[in-house]
Amino acid sequence: MDDKGLNLKFSYFLTYDLWKEALNLLNHQISEKKPPKPNRHYNSIDFFYFEKLGNEVDKLQDEVYFNEKIANNFFYGLEKEFCYFHYTVPKSGVRLRKYVFMGYPMQILYYTVGLYILKLTQQFIEYCKVEHNLKMSFYGGNLKFTNEKINATHNSTYYKYQYDKFKKAVKQQVKVNPEDKVIIKLDIQNYYETIVIEKMLNLISFYLKPSELKKYNFDASTKELLIFYFSLINNGSIGIPQGYTNTLSSYIGYFYLIFGDLIISDLIEEFNLTYNNIENYQIIRYVDDTYISVTFKKDTSKFEKESLIYELLKNISDNFYAKLNLRFNSKLELFFLDNQDEIDNLKKSLKKTSPNLTTNDNDNDNQKRPQVKFDRIIEVIGEIKGNELVFVFKEKEHEKYLEVLNEVYDKSVEEIINKPSNLTKLESVFDDFNFDLFRIHPKVLIILISKTKLAKSKFIDYLLNKAPLTTFDADLIINFLAQNG
Repeated sequence: MDDKGLNLKFSYFLTYDLWKEALNLLNHQISEKKPPKPNRHYNSIDFFYFEKLGNEVDKLQDEVYFNEKIANNFFYGLEKEFCYFHYTVPKSGVRLRKYVFMGYPMQILYYTVGLYILKLTQQFIEYCKVEHNLKMSFYGGNLKFTNEKINATHNSTYYKYQYDKFKKAVKQQVKVNPEDKVIIKLDIQNYYETIVIEKMLNLISFYLKPSELKKYNFDASTKELLIFYFSLINNGSIGIPQGYTNTLSSYIGYFYLIFGDLIISDLIEEFNLTYNNIENYQIIRYVDDTYISVTFKKDTSKFEKESLIYELLKNISDNFYAKLNLRFNSKLELFFLDNQDEIDNLKKSLKKTSPNLTTNDNDNDNQKRPQVKFDRIIEVIGEIKGNELVFVFKEKEHEKYLEVLNEVYDKSVEEIINKPSNLTKLESVFDDFNFDLFRIHPKVLIILISKTKLAKSKFIDYLLNKAPLTTFDADLIINFLAQNG
């Protein structure tokens, strides 16, 4: 205890059992990358590093290790062992995103902290799903504690299953009374970088039952420890670390916006007491990708709908900034589903949501034979090939290609690519290709060119001749290395 009566050792709220669960979770994810059924989702620089360590990290399983280095905060002095590095990765166009690469011990510590937050808030989340109708909020996992054990399985750690549910839930809105429905799509500016951990912890103190807080030693001491820890690894007072496959950051990001969901829900209920023209509503969210579906009563005019939506959005914007430090950007969209054009626009918008993630929607296009899908991929690569280099910066214009290119993640398409005739088509379409255009959608294009021989060799030469390297060039190199072992 220090002079203020705070207990500032990590052993105050973290336990060795929780540390072991974090180890089990990360080791499960590492195993997902390995044969016989390797998950290409884990082909990232982080997991190649974790995999290469092998049994060198077995010592972390020992309770003595936890007691000596974690429980008493000694890890803060072991900067080489508990290392982390900030770097940037490209988004579409010319935008950049901040990522954090963590060494294995620091990744385990971060997972332990994340699992503590998950365990602390699990009951509250279940309450919100039932009492506040927040069943349609998702993130890149479905982690839960049962009998003090985390459910580290393929379905609970691989984002695709929850992402599919999210997209299906949005599409379902079109099928029931679309003529009375307006859907609002919110887009938050630099979401992960603007999350305020102190605000989140104070909201936990306010909303959770005192018995739950006491059960997990969540008080001023724990809050001080967490605020300092997040501030350290994020190099500042706000934000949480992003990574290619950081499931616990995904959970924390999802959890923070539960309070956003509550703000939206309360405002809609309040507005309906005044206007009395909302039949029902549904909040559908994948981390920070939020869709609000509002069904109006049948006698509500277009003007009344627009006026209420205008007032609602002003109030949501004010509350999100004041209570959560979150701002919306210019990508906010409205869809009045009383005509087919707006329904089509909604579906297009959904295809652009989290474009780096892939999904198998149950649309007619996804029922096509693998060969038809592959032939369409070849057509799209040909279209990209015919563009000028400045097309790289026209983000909205090349988003249309991603849905087709993402078919490469379909196992049946992946298998059919290996047919000699299809490999010949791939070689041909990449002939005389300006590889700077790979910046449009680097990961899928690199997966495809990695199937070839001659084109792949030319691409390697292109990468080797890059000097000096920009962030965008380095991203191409890392993606290529990750997809080729």
